[in-house]
Amino acid sequence: MRLDNHQREFFAWTLAIILACGLLLWVSNDTTEAKQAEEALRESEARFRNLVESTNVIPWEVDLSAWRFTYVGPHAERLTGYPVEDWYAENFWVDHIHPSDRESTVALCSEATARGEDHDFEYRMIAADGWSIWLRDIVTVVLGEDGPETLRGFMIDITKRKHAEEALRESEARLRNAQRISKLGHWEWNLDDDEVFMSREISRMFGLDPGENFISVTEYRKRVHPDDRANFDQVMERFRTTREPYDTVYRILNEDGEIHILNEKGEYKHDESNGINKAFGIIQDITERKQTEEALVAAKEQAELANRAKSEFLANMSHDLRTPLNAIIGFSDMMKNEILGPIGVPKYSEYVDAISESGAHLLDMINVILDLSKIESSSIMLDDDEIDVAGTIDAVLTLVALKAESSGVELVKVIPADLPRLTADEVRVKQMLGNLLSNAIKFTPLGGTVRISAECLNDGRLMVTVSDTGIGISDEDVPLVLEPFGQVDSVMTRKFEGTGLGLPLVRAMIQQHGGELLLESELGAGTTVSIIFPVERVQGDG
Repeated sequence: MRLDNHQREFFAWTLAIILACGLLLWVSNDTTEAKQAEEALRESEARFRNLVESTNVIPWEVDLSAWRFTYVGPHAERLTGYPVEDWYAENFWVDHIHPSDRESTVALCSEATARGEDHDFEYRMIAADGWSIWLRDIVTVVLGEDGPETLRGFMIDITKRKHAEEALRESEARLRNAQRISKLGHWEWNLDDDEVFMSREISRMFGLDPGENFISVTEYRKRVHPDDRANFDQVMERFRTTREPYDTVYRILNEDGEIHILNEKGEYKHDESNGINKAFGIIQDITERKQTEEALVAAKEQAELANRAKSEFLANMSHDLRTPLNAIIGFSDMMKNEILGPIGVPKYSEYVDAISESGAHLLDMINVILDLSKIESSSIMLDDDEIDVAGTIDAVLTLVALKAESSGVELVKVIPADLPRLTADEVRVKQMLGNLLSNAIKFTPLGGTVRISAECLNDGRLMVTVSDTGIGISDEDVPLVLEPFGQVDSVMTRKFEGTGLGLPLVRAMIQQHGGELLLESELGAGTTVSIIFPVERVQGDG
């Protein structure tokens, strides 16, 4: 069939349109795929960028022809404080390496690069704020036709890890130092083959050569002191049988013949990974501590023996001391009263008065010393009875009233009407109150006041208090006046004679009653002393 010109033209245009549509369809599909690929690439790059920037990593690239950065990750400023543009300056990296690390770091990088070897190293960099940060640099060398052309890598911030490692090293050093000072070491014992691993500290205790850390149980046992070996064997056998933790003390003889006292503690452990039965524990050399304890015990025993001998001597001397004094006082009183006739010379009367007063004073001092010695030697037994506290206070006030009047000191009594009765040694109670009142009067200036009061505390104990407006005692001197023969060295106290035994005697007596003494004082403002009887001695309403 022959086609005319119109038909041929129609078919040509039809074919052209079909080809054009196919071409447009192909181009359209190709463009869509390209756009999809570009979008996927952008998403991948974004994910990678977010991943890198969310870590402590700085990607970088260096052109070796100029030894300058050609690329630095955008968050370098966040990690180092320096803007990215600063990194492109000449010698920026070298200039900001820590001075102590600079030479070795540059040399390592240059030598590895020259060999064309990938490498990594750790160093410190001075950040913009002046602080050091630790970096790990992982470097890839890109080779060209003539050798290394480019370096690419990642700087990783490892500051936290380095600080943690440093803290661990310091902790281990402190532990080693503590072990050295405390002479403490650890050990591990393989129960299946009787081999014992010992730390360096224990090896030193045993006198072994440096680095010799293993010893058999048989050899170990040989070093145990012969007198302690039987007990040591019992402890080990009991441990093998029961697997219960143990704590034992024994002596060893090391290679130098020195005796060491060790305190060993051990526990059982089964290693599940290899089925081995183990024991582990610690050993501490307590030789010096034991020697110190023994020395202290010996010194304490000697001190107690000497104190007991002193107390027994004074107690036994009571008759020999008092007999001549009673004669002196008695004969001087006869002479003073002129019982056998007049003395004749007035001056002798003054001498006799002085002899009598001095003898009485000396006898009082001896009585106080003997009383304290008897209490210390436990030779004084309390003669307990039910006493009227208010009546006892009145009796003591009568005895000291003349002394208070002659000293120009006012006595004040504050005693409740319902004060309960007390089970106590009335003689000792009078002696305690007499000492407290006499001391208060002695150290209270003219025109001052001495006050005695009594009350029941909330917990049922009974307290008697003597307070004054006297010279007082400083805080640092309070412990001194509570010790036997302790006296505060001041002008006021030296005006009066005394042994310094008044308060110590009162404290010893109230402690013998199961009570306590409290002292409060302020220099120049006065002193308050309280004796408190325990609740079991209080008999109820008065």
